[in-house]
Amino acid sequence: MDPLVALRSAIAAKLQPVLVRGGQVVDDNEIASAEALRFPPVPGISEEETDVPLSTETRFESKDPETRPLDLRTVYNCWITRDLNVTNYITVSAERGIFNLKFLERTDLLTWLEGASEDSENIITEGKKQVKSKQGESESKAGGKKELDPTLRAVYDKERTLVDHNTVLRGAKKISFASVSTECRQKIIFPYKSAAKTGKPVQSTTTKGSGASADDAKSRKKEPIIILSPSASALLNMANVKQFFEQGRFEYQPSASGAANIQYITRKSQKLGGQIRLVVVNSVDRFKPEYWDRVVAVFVTGQPWQLKPYKWSDPHVLFQQVLGFSLVFKGDPLPPTLKQWNVDVIPIDRNHRFKDSELVERIWDKIEYNLHKRGYKGRR
Repeated sequence: MDPLVALRSAIAAKLQPVLVRGGQVVDDNEIASAEALRFPPVPGISEEETDVPLSTETRFESKDPETRPLDLRTVYNCWITRDLNVTNYITVSAERGIFNLKFLERTDLLTWLEGASEDSENIITEGKKQVKSKQGESESKAGGKKELDPTLRAVYDKERTLVDHNTVLRGAKKISFASVSTECRQKIIFPYKSAAKTGKPVQSTTTKGSGASADDAKSRKKEPIIILSPSASALLNMANVKQFFEQGRFEYQPSASGAANIQYITRKSQKLGGQIRLVVVNSVDRFKPEYWDRVVAVFVTGQPWQLKPYKWSDPHVLFQQVLGFSLVFKGDPLPPTLKQWNVDVIPIDRNHRFKDSELVERIWDKIEYNLHKRGYKGRR
């Protein structure tokens, strides 16, 4: 069965293929982890359901800038994201770890799948295969693969996606402003209603007290934030993070149940000129949009699901904005994702504790340097 023809025929017959993992049907959003695409019986193609592995190569070739055949996963991802604009398509594909097509190739593929065109210059037919075979033979006789023109390569390297003002202003992800509404009710509406009932004037929330108290309140609002992984396999959790950062000693606690959902760690920093206090959390469920400007570091275990609720869910973008750390036992195999992400892997001994303080200082040095670049100062 030709997967391209099968997909086009199913679309024409308005028969929806489904993704399959472990024999079970999964949602289209789980295409990255799905194993196969299940086609329903399609007239002229198959009389029964057929599962085609998503790793199957198709006859559609991308020239980006080197020629490569697309697998069925890339083709189907292009189809299910057909209603997204170019920017959102690229973002979604990157989050799923799936190759994204250039604009012209994507348009060509979608046009062919929808049946709006009968031919595609990117789909290899038997005639094109014979021509390519002859070209390959002639190239091998001439001395190997033809080099890409340097000018054309320079154009490809500088190619960028244009975004319109709607994309820039609205973004690709939905942001809830419910916290703004709640704060408005608590600080503005409720006080005025209470004042109307009692007859007392409303005290302005902007009334200035002593300079010290105002500065303290301002500094509390801007305390840097460290985010830990909520994974049960994380070595650093809410139960041992305070001892780790303040005392320079790691104590393995496989379960953080019963620990507070927020911790405060303090340190006297010479680099920042005084005492600093950082907030440590392992969940961003209650994060306001402005909190992300205060995040200085994220500890990960290499599991992509941890980053999904973050403002920057793409690890390559996230770790350009904040520091990334991963605490692992020395000698344990590293998840492949950690090698791809821009994170500092901290190997810690499973039994011996005499090097703990050295590792902690190494982390503190990077955090303090980052805070110094942001203009953060300690309290004397």
